[in-house]
Order: sequence, then C-alpha cells, then structure tokens
Amino acid sequence: MSESAPSTLPLLPPEPGSLVGRQIGDFLLERLIGLGGMGEVYLAQQISLPRAVALKILRFELSRDEQYLRRFRAEAKAIAPISHPHIVSVYSIGEQEGLHFIAFEYVRGINLRQYIDRHGPLEEETALRISMRVASALQQASDAGIIHRDIKPENVLITRRGEVKVADFGLARQVGGEDVRLTQTGVTMGTPLYMSPEQIQGNELDSRSDLYSLGIMCYHMLAGEPPFRGETAMAVAIKHVHGEAEPLREIRPDVRPEFLAIIARMMSKKPEDRYETAGTLLADLERLQAGDLHLIKPWPGFEEIVRGKRNTSIVGKVRFAWRQTKYAASHPPYQYFVIAATLLVALVLGTTTAYGVKRMRETPLLIPSINNVPTQESGFMQFNYARTATDDLSKERALWAVLIKYPGDDKYTIRAAQELTDKYLAEERFQSIDILARYLIDREDVTQQTYGYLIRGLAQSRQGNAKQADESFSRMLQLAVREEWGGESLDWLARKYFLAKRVDDVALRRPADETAKARQEFWRAFNPPSALR
Repeated sequence: MSESAPSTLPLLPPEPGSLVGRQIGDFLLERLIGLGGMGEVYLAQQISLPRAVALKILRFELSRDEQYLRRFRAEAKAIAPISHPHIVSVYSIGEQEGLHFIAFEYVRGINLRQYIDRHGPLEEETALRISMRVASALQQASDAGIIHRDIKPENVLITRRGEVKVADFGLARQVGGEDVRLTQTGVTMGTPLYMSPEQIQGNELDSRSDLYSLGIMCYHMLAGEPPFRGETAMAVAIKHVHGEAEPLREIRPDVRPEFLAIIARMMSKKPEDRYETAGTLLADLERLQAGDLHLIKPWPGFEEIVRGKRNTSIVGKVRFAWRQTKYAASHPPYQYFVIAATLLVALVLGTTTAYGVKRMRETPLLIPSINNVPTQESGFMQFNYARTATDDLSKERALWAVLIKYPGDDKYTIRAAQELTDKYLAEERFQSIDILARYLIDREDVTQQTYGYLIRGLAQSRQGNAKQADESFSRMLQLAVREEWGGESLDWLARKYFLAKRVDDVALRRPADETAKARQEFWRAFNPPSALR
C-alpha cells in the first residue's frame, strides 16, 4: 500500500459500528467487537480464505494525521515478522476509501481484565501460568528488537481453551528505530495504571520497561486490583515514580514468597534493579513452577521477602479493616483514634468469634428454616431454583433445601455446599460454616463427610487455628480414597485445600518438602488408581 495519506476520504466519519455489513478489501465486516483510542475492531470474515479475523480500523479523524498513520502502520510492521503461540498474529494491512485497517488473528475468549473481574484474585498456579506465557511473548518480541510499551490486562487475551495471547502492539517501537513520542492522547493510551516510571518521565526505554508493566499486572492478578490508584492519571503516574505498593505478602500470604520476590523485582523503580531480559525472568518462573527454588539466584531484597516474617494468623476481617483504615490513620487528628479503635475491634472480634464457636459446639445444629422453600422434582431442579432467588436470605435457605430434600444427590448437594461455603467464608460467618460442616459430617455418604471435614478445616484455617485445621484436613484425606472424584467438584476442593494448607504450613513452620509431600498425598487420595499409572 502507499505510504502517503489517502487522496480520497469518506464524506462523513462513520459512526461506531456503522460499517457492519460492508466489505473492506478482502474482508466482510460482521459485528463490532471493540473500541479503542485509535480505532474500532470488527469481527470479519476473510473472503479469499475461510477464516474469521479481527479487523482493526483507524479512526476517521486520525487517518488524516500522518503521525498517527505511521503509528498505526508501525503496529503491523512491528509484529508481522513474529510467529509465536502467545502473540496475536498479523495477517495483512491495507487501505480502502480512506479507511486504514489491519487484519489480526481472531482470538475467541476474553481479556485478562474481564477474567479477573469474573474470578477475583487468581490462584497462584493460574497467575504463574499467565505470567510465564506473557514473559515468553515479551522474550520473542525483545529478541526481534521490539518494546510493547502497553502491557496491561486488557491486552492479554485468554482463549476458551485457556491459551494466552498478547495483543495490541499499537504503542510498540523497534529499538534503534523511529520513535513516535507519546502525545497527551498517547499517554492515555499508555494506561498509567501499568506504565513504568521511565516511560512516565519520558526517558529512553528498553525491554525492562515491559517487565515493570508485567510486574504490575502480576500484582493485579494476585491482589485483585492494581497497586496504585488515584483520582487522576497524573496522581497514578506520581505513585509509580515515587510511591510504594502495599506488600503482596500482606494481601496474599498463601502465595509462595519466591513468586512474590520475583514480582517485586519486576516492579523495581530502577530498570537496572529488574531482570535484565524477559528470558532471564522466564527462566526463574519456570524454576518456580518446577519447584527448583534452589536454582533461583538471590538478588538485593530477595531474602527479605522470602525469609521475612509474615503474620498469617490474623483474622481476615481485622486485616481487611486495617488496610481500609490505613489512609485515615495517617492523617491527624484522627490517626490515633483510628488505630486505637482498630485494635479494640480486633480484640472484640477475636474474643467474640472464639466464644461463639465454643458455644455453638455445645448446642444442637441450628439449620436455617426451609419451610417456605417449594420442593422441586429433582436435586438438579432444586439447585436451579436456589439460583433464581432474588435475595441472600432466600438463596441461603434454598441452597440448604438442596442438602436436606435431596441428600442422596451427591452432585447437587455438593454444589449447594460449595456455594454456601463460599458465601460464609466471604462473610466470615464461622458459626454458619461449622453448622454446615457438622451437618455434612453426620451424613452416611462418604463424599459429603469428606466435604464436611474440608469445610471445617477451611474455617479453622481462616481463624488462624492451623493445628486444628491440619487435623480436619487429615481426616478429609482418610475419607477420600474412592473413584468418583473428578471434574469441577475436584477443582474447587483442590483449590480451597491448597490455599488453606499453604497458609497453615507456614504457620506451623513446616519445611517445603513436607508441603510437597502433602500435595502428593492429596492427589493419591482423590485420584482413582488408573489416573496414577
């Protein structure tokens, strides 16, 4: 295509989505799937080849600006030569009637931001896997002399099969090539939530800038939100340059400290304190995944994070309240009152919870009334009826109705128990959790008994009773040797167990090899013998 601006343009700029049904070049536009700072993205069908593509079209008003045209074309030219399983491929670039477009590989799925919004803070294994895929993509781009400059959750796509793809190299530049400096619009596109300090300050960049953004994204995956927030883009930018993030180990004590140390290194303010390349980062992530922690070479600050003292026995609600009041506590004249009130609340909560649990164990089960819950035709129908409840109390009673009305339906009884457990843990209703656990443990069904001990262990772990939780988990493993385990039920159980077990092992000061042995015992107990051959 010609490198000069088009000689003919549409008389009026198209409205968003108004190009649906039109043919542009070799592509028939089917529907609008995205809007960005530089243009629209359509799902289109390529006519000459039977495949779906994502067609990115430069905004009408920007197509008359040579600077933006160069930036738009640079995106395609930057990654077109790269073939990598974790980078979205470029198929072609073109122009028709003043509309400039790039055809990309169409990725069926959602972006990482949407994934986090749906699932909340990610488990360590999931965050580690995504980090490795993105690091691998950055290594390939860096080897080609390309800096992405806009790594963020919105630009990381996750397919329906769980594959990870890095997209949108719209701000990428080649090292040593022409650098189209960011205008004010460019700063918005660069997303200050994830920009490196040197990028914010307009300094020369290299691939370590992308590693900083990846570190911020890793923090977001584990904490559920980015480390720096502000009312304006400038406020966020200043925090990246001068601010200190809340330590991840205070938010996620269940995550291996070596992973937290790797993330902290990526988030270093100075580029020279980060990993030298994406390749060296990827090597450490692979060692972490393989459990070869002794092969990870320490760096300044590594030992402090890995060996540092972590408080894992604080009641979750107290820790959450403390984080929420930190801002107020640092501003006179309220700071001393807030701190004193927080400590008092911690004392009252701890005493009340311990007393309440003790009293509850001395009384009969107080199961919520299900008298007003209509009986459905099956466990499946009863569970789906609970899903339609419009308020929390009605849904809680309807879920209990599944357990009581259809005790022989393992599948939906367990699903109801899972939802009740998630609700009670989120609200820290430990008395309700103990009632649920005791109810399941008293059943004759071994599956329900197994879940009962798991749920009891989760509550004990959350309250800081590591030794009691360990006993409950041991009882769970003793009951679990059967062949029916698998699917989503096992995934939920394993996730809850591993997160709680890691916290308990840290509290009990167990060595790493014993933790690894516990994982092996878990899988031996829950997998049928055929799966272990």
